[in-house]
Amino acid sequence: CLSVAKGLRKGSLVVIESTIYPGVCRTVVKPLLEKESGLKCGTDFFLAHCPERLNPGDNEHSVRVTPRVVGGVDGESGEIAKALYSKAVEGKIVLVSNADTAELSKLVENTQRDVNIAFINEMALVCERIGVDMQEILDACSTKWNFYKAKPSAGVGGHCLPNNPYYILKAAKAKGFYPNLMMTARKLNDSMMPHAVDLVESALADVGMKIKGSTVAVMGVAYKENVDDVRQAPSRVIIPELVRRGAKVVATDPYVNEVNLRKVHDKIVSIEDALDADCVLFLVSHDAFKKIAPRQIKANAIVDAAFLFNRKDFTGKAYKRVGLDKSLE
Repeated sequence: CLSVAKGLRKGSLVVIESTIYPGVCRTVVKPLLEKESGLKCGTDFFLAHCPERLNPGDNEHSVRVTPRVVGGVDGESGEIAKALYSKAVEGKIVLVSNADTAELSKLVENTQRDVNIAFINEMALVCERIGVDMQEILDACSTKWNFYKAKPSAGVGGHCLPNNPYYILKAAKAKGFYPNLMMTARKLNDSMMPHAVDLVESALADVGMKIKGSTVAVMGVAYKENVDDVRQAPSRVIIPELVRRGAKVVATDPYVNEVNLRKVHDKIVSIEDALDADCVLFLVSHDAFKKIAPRQIKANAIVDAAFLFNRKDFTGKAYKRVGLDKSLE
């Protein structure tokens, strides 16, 4: 903001696209820009928020066609920002009442997903305990048109989803309210990471092995499929926990360059070598992993947190996934 303030001229429009907590444009950015530039917001320059909606790895919903939400710290700022984005992108531009509303809208989008994923993860834990396959449940439920389609996972990662509920928490607590549901969901999604390690330990036990001293191959260190982003990826929690329990961990990810791979783990192997480990743990449903045939997996213990395979593919081997704790066929 300081560098932007130094370059402000009369008639300038400043738009914040970064995800921020409610009120930042109005209470932080606006006063700072006015102080450093000597100009008046709403008269000399204009300020608005247009939260980014980039979805890495998604070629269908590109920046060019995705609808955008715009809110100004004052009415004129909002109108000017709307006019700018209307010329820059093809998607619908939705002008909301103010910047606070635009800021909170992005947080609600992501937090809703986090809460819904938490429900699916919790149901997967229930299924593990009562002996029902969560995948079969999802297939059945998905035949209803308004069912929220999500799969259980080994945790929620990326720069946005794990953080955004805390932005809402900050704003809510400042007004004396604690948002129980979203914070419970956040804790549950975080708990899925050590749970994935529990499944590894259980699968190894089913084939007569202990996790200590066993080689575990982590398949996918990115936070989601077909991207190279490792920010807050579940692998960054799961790998240290595997090591803490005594496993010899190797990792592979065809979408992540070696520099970023080594930020997560220093023992890197090829996909082919990873499949020879004592246990393979699939964390991400990369397209490259979907091409792996079950017969290529030499490991006797498979933990499929990416829902790439079926239990029937591994007769005589230990196969587990989130929402399915029956191991040997």
